[in-house]
Amino acid sequence: MSAAPQHSAKELVVSDEWVVTDTQPKRFTVGVDLGKMSDHTALVVIEESHRREERRMRLKFGPDRPERVASRVRREYAVRNVHRYPVGCDYLAITRSVAGVLGQLSLREERPELVVDASGVGRPVIDLLRHNGLAPVAVTITSGEHFVAHGTKDFGVAKSLLVSTLDAVLADDRLSITGESSASAILRQELAGFRAKRRASGTIAFEGDARQGVHDDVVMALAVALWRSESRLPPPRMVEASIFRR
Repeated sequence: MSAAPQHSAKELVVSDEWVVTDTQPKRFTVGVDLGKMSDHTALVVIEESHRREERRMRLKFGPDRPERVASRVRREYAVRNVHRYPVGCDYLAITRSVAGVLGQLSLREERPELVVDASGVGRPVIDLLRHNGLAPVAVTITSGEHFVAHGTKDFGVAKSLLVSTLDAVLADDRLSITGESSASAILRQELAGFRAKRRASGTIAFEGDARQGVHDDVVMALAVALWRSESRLPPPRMVEASIFRR
């Protein structure tokens, strides 16, 4: 009796695709990087969407319909607005502008969240924002690789963690930049010029390419918003069920 032909797992697969089975309401996060009077202040609005997906496969010798073999929740982000304030712009004017942006976004289904870099001049401006009825999440950028929570609205976050979060979202192809405004072009330029350098000690330093005049105000506004969005919920889990074990 001749032996049955051997098939690789790949040869047994007739179809293999991810299918969206559910979506959740979209949510907006506004990130602000506050500059000194000689620097730009930047604002970035990101739209966060969650969708549940199932991986469905159909095997050559299995049922006629595809079967679920894995599921996941995928978070994606779209940059919907980028604004770079002029150098020397009054902080009260910035506060009013931010309030206006939040007011427009508050008409949506999910209330937006404001995340502000509280480093340097940021702390007094945080107080100004709160005095004007806003509820910013304050992020003080620190060294190291971790974050520390001081309540629910105040965090110390390592710059390496902010940028590694941004790197991970970009690597997973979960971020898109919409719009063709000059500020959006600046964000693309900053992302292209931003780089990581690993020191001999093992720590990572991040900086814009100063030789080409590239700064990091817009990309850091994006980074604080993404960090808050990614840390708001536990990381998505992949659930798998092999159909090859039958």
